[in-house]
This record gives sequence, C-alpha cells and structure tokens, in this order.
Amino acid sequence: MERVRIDVNRVRENHTEQGSTMSTFNGPPTETETNVGALTFGGFLEELAQKHGDREAIVYAPPHQDRVAWTYRYLWLHAREVAKALIASGVTRGTRIGVLMGSRPEWVSAVWAAAMAGGVAVPFNTFAEPPELGHVLRHSDVSLMLCESHLLQHHYVDAILDLCPEARTAEPGDIHSPDFPFLQRIVSLDGESRGAVQSWEAFLAKGIDVHEEVLDGILRETLPTEEGIIIYSSGTTSMPKGVLHRHRAPMMQCWRHGYREQFTPEDRVYGALPLFWTAGFAAVLGGTLACGACLVLSSYFDPSYALRVMEQERVTTVQCLPNQAAEIAECQAHENRDLSSLRRYAHRFTGEIPPGGAPRLANYASYGSSETFTSATAVPFDAPAEELETYGRLVPGMSMRILDPDSGNPLDYCEEGEIVIKGTAMMIGYVKIPPEQAFDSEGFFHSGDSGWFDKQGLLHYTGRLSNIIRTSGVNVSPLEVEEMLMSQPDVDAAAVVGIPDARLGEMVVACIVPSDGATLTEESVRESLQGALASYKIPRRVLFFSSDELPRTASEKFNVPAIRSIVQDLFAEQVTRT
Repeated sequence: MERVRIDVNRVRENHTEQGSTMSTFNGPPTETETNVGALTFGGFLEELAQKHGDREAIVYAPPHQDRVAWTYRYLWLHAREVAKALIASGVTRGTRIGVLMGSRPEWVSAVWAAAMAGGVAVPFNTFAEPPELGHVLRHSDVSLMLCESHLLQHHYVDAILDLCPEARTAEPGDIHSPDFPFLQRIVSLDGESRGAVQSWEAFLAKGIDVHEEVLDGILRETLPTEEGIIIYSSGTTSMPKGVLHRHRAPMMQCWRHGYREQFTPEDRVYGALPLFWTAGFAAVLGGTLACGACLVLSSYFDPSYALRVMEQERVTTVQCLPNQAAEIAECQAHENRDLSSLRRYAHRFTGEIPPGGAPRLANYASYGSSETFTSATAVPFDAPAEELETYGRLVPGMSMRILDPDSGNPLDYCEEGEIVIKGTAMMIGYVKIPPEQAFDSEGFFHSGDSGWFDKQGLLHYTGRLSNIIRTSGVNVSPLEVEEMLMSQPDVDAAAVVGIPDARLGEMVVACIVPSDGATLTEESVRESLQGALASYKIPRRVLFFSSDELPRTASEKFNVPAIRSIVQDLFAEQVTRT
C-alpha cells in the first residue's frame, strides 16, 4: 500500500454568523487520499480477490470444531453465491437483510452479499436478548434473516420463531406477520428447513439459476452513495438506534484502517472484537483484509481458547479490547503459551503478555463513533511521541466544530466544548428518525462528547456530555437499564451511572431504591436482568439507597452527576479501607 504523508491536516475557516465567529476544523480533501481503493462492498472484495487470490483471508478456529480457512478468491466467490441466492429470494435495491451470526467466515460473505445484491445489510448483536432482538427485527424492517441457529446460550432461530409464531407454519416468502410485516424468510446456517425457515443448502440452491451477468449488472449499477448497511448502536434512547450508512463510509474506513495498521500479507491477526460493531467491522476485519493479511476468528471470546488459537495459528498481532487483553494476560500467566510469533500488539491491546521478545506498540487512539463508522480523527502509525496522548488529526473529508455546551457558540483553539461533526464518513441518518433530529441546520451531527483542538490541529477528547456509559468499548444507555430495573416489582426507583474503571473504561453501576418491605440483594437484581439485557449491559455492581439519599434536580429528576460522584466516593472509600 502506497505510503502518503498529508501535511495539510487542518484548515480553519472563519465567517461571521449572527455576530459570532464560526470556526470549522477541516481534514484534508478526500482527493488527496491515495491509499483508498474501491468504495462499494462488491468493488472492495473483488479488488482484494484479484490482488491476493489464494492467500488465506480468514481462518475460523471454533472450539471443538474443525479449522476452516478461506482464501481471498474463495471469499469473493462465496459472497457472490450468497448474493445470487438473495436475488433469487426477491432481494432488490434497498431490501434489508439481517445477519445474526458469530464471528465466522459466513458472517463476512453474508454481510457483503447483502450489499452486493443491492440490499442493505443489517448485522445483529449476538449478545441481544429477546426484547432487543425483537426491537431490531421490527425497527429495521428486515425482509430476510440469515442466522446461525445457536451460539453459547443463545438460540437465535427459536427466539425469532417465538417472536414471530406465524413463521412456524408459513412457507418461506409468505409469513405475513402483523408484528413484523416486512419479514418474509429466515435462513438457518446450521439447521433444517421448517416452516418459513430454510436450510442454508436450500437457500444457496435457489441462486443457481441466477446468471452471473445479472449480479455483475447489479454491481456495476451500485454506486458508493447507495445505502449499504445499518449498524444498531445504543444512544440516549432506551433501545438501540439504527445508523444508516452508504457503501462509501464503511469501505473507506476499511481501507484507512489497513493503511493505518500497516499490516503486511504475512501478518496473521487475531480478532476478538465482535464484527457487528463498527470497530470490529472496519478496524479489525476491514483493516486486515485491506492489507491482504489473514484474520483469525473464533466464534466467541474465551481467554484460554484465544491463547491456544494464537499459538496454533502463529498469530502476529492481537486486536482486542482492554478488558479482553487483561483476561488474556491473566490466563497466560498460568498457561504460558508460545506467543513468540507476535511481532506487535495492536493499538487496542493493552495487556502485558510476555511474547518471547516481540515489540509492543504504543496506544494509537482515534475518535469516532457508529455515526462516522469509526475514525473521524486518528493518530497515524508513525506519529511523533507528542501526538500519542491525543486523538489525532481529522481524517480526509471530515470537519468538526467545538461548541460551547450552554450557548451553542463555536469555540477556537484550546477551548473545550461539544464536538460536532460532518463529512464523507458521516451516516445518512438514523432509521425512522427525522434528519432534523440528527443534524443541525448546517448538517453537523452533535456527538454529546466534549473535547478541544490544540494549535497543531490535534483533538483532545475529554469525555461525555451525555449520560451514555462507555463500557468494554461499547455504549450502554442508562435509560434502557433503568427501564428494565423499574419493571421489577420490588424496585421503587433506579438510577444507572458509569464510573471510571481501569479494565472496562467505565463500570455500569445501578443505584436502587427498594420498595417498602422488599428484600433485594445485589445478586438477585443482577439475576433478574439476565435474559432481558445483553450481558455487557447488566450492572457490574448494584448499590441500595433510601429515597432521600439520591440527589434530585429541581424538576425531581435524578441528578446524575451528583449520583455519579457519590458512587465514585463510595468505591474510593472501599478501596481505602482494604
């Protein structure tokens, strides 16, 4: 991949609006970026297949199953096969296709095929419990679901049939559910045909009669500006929001992460981040493939098995979250696996595993979100030491302003305020939410994050202005957890906050006022949420208070900053005592 250094990292524009000076911080123009290839799903994969052919693209090493290896050419051909089956099943421009699978090669071919067939891919969160699964299934208007039948304790096909009982007896393509009016077909990757559920083999067989020229025609007519994917991400509302993107943003970010990581075709990257989150999609999967390297996957994260896979596959780089890194490090202290193949740790890896002398890289940060499909700013791989403690410079095509949270007025260098963003990697908008609720009158997205730019054009991120909790690298909506707690008969009131945690980033803590006479325990509250919330949303700690111990505002709402401060003091006091 060609090495390009862009020096024009920030341009400042000034103009007067209603008597105030507007300051916009801009990244370089997109046309200066030469390390980016095709910007459609199909173009991206075809380009890689032509370039890397018979090199291993993905190795799948699930526990208790045989190892599977796909080359770049096979991945491209398999994605085409799935795309033809989708076309035969009635998928056309804009049809939404759900993908609910663990991290495995078929996830990649299914998501890419959905966009290649002209549809819109909708990756589902594999941690989702039935309430969230039902919400996304209904809200996304998916017409066809491509599912793994089960993963760990989750039984996805059965859960969908419980939510949509009409599918138990209907024929594929003929469900007609009043609760899920767009859902017409369910495909089980590893199950049998029953009702509206098709086996994977029967589904693929439908595509045999679709001519290759038809798919080629669709690929030619698919532009980077077409709708391509919806990512569901927790926001300030109680249920996840659907973030709608064109083909352009995810593919652009895949190329960028490949350039940023500087992998080689000889690298073997162990990926522990879920692929349905943008970081797993673009930074881990996309960045690895963009360099012609091999991505090593297992269906779920387990530290002991991760070490075994890393040893057997001679992994050169680990891509994981800090809490996963800590678990791997603790496990390695007992298992002492041969990790001498590691040449470096990726920027997400912060654990201290003795790798037989392999170098350890610094923590290269970036700032972004699902709305920008990862990085809006980034620290390049060859950044000088003084930049490593920042969140880097704006990437090409992106613009930011820093606004005073109270007045909304724009701020200048070294002034902290809310980060607002727009640019080529920005989402089209939220599904079923008016654009004026997502963007301001000038097209900027208000992130709810705070930060400031120094005079070198480097972003300093300082935290959240909203109450969203960032734990283990993902967002958790306190409102969603609070609503679930309030549905419990013995809970009179609940406030959920995040407090700093060295391993998780933030720890989810529930503050509960029990009903009169209730006998709640921390464990009983946590158990009551299992099966209702994804595991990472369940509070790590539960604290109990009387009604007058939790501060409220003048409008009788919980004073979240004050409660967060109380919780932090309580934990600090516990640490001091021990």
